[in-house]
Amino acid sequence: WSPEAVEEQVRGGDKPAAVRLLEFVKRHSADGKHIAEGLKVSPRFGFYVRGTDPAGSTAMLMIFAYNVARGYVRVNFNSAEELAGSELMNLLREKLKAMFGNDFDATRPNPSVSLDSYAKRADQFEHTMLWFKQEVERGATER
Repeated sequence: WSPEAVEEQVRGGDKPAAVRLLEFVKRHSADGKHIAEGLKVSPRFGFYVRGTDPAGSTAMLMIFAYNVARGYVRVNFNSAEELAGSELMNLLREKLKAMFGNDFDATRPNPSVSLDSYAKRADQFEHTMLWFKQEVERGATER
């Protein structure tokens, strides 16, 4: 799936929350990147954050992705921890668990929530992701 085909799929659907999430990602993802390289089996887009990995190299990793075909947002805690360290990643985990409650299994490495669950908390979710991105970027400049 090309970025254009993914966007067409999202905008052509009947899910305003997916359009909102796409707009958020396009506006705030690192370098405007929102589609991973390579061939895709299903249409998806994600939110990238740039930071410093444990080896001291700059990395840009996808922190969450929306699967258009399946209708869920999946958070990638493995990428979050790689860029942020365990303390900040645990804060993110706690914030998301408090936000989504039983809709979010924070014990999983890559938990997901439905688009409907995101839609009910879109402002809070987006604010949390911007907070996380800012903290990762701040940490990268302090290392």
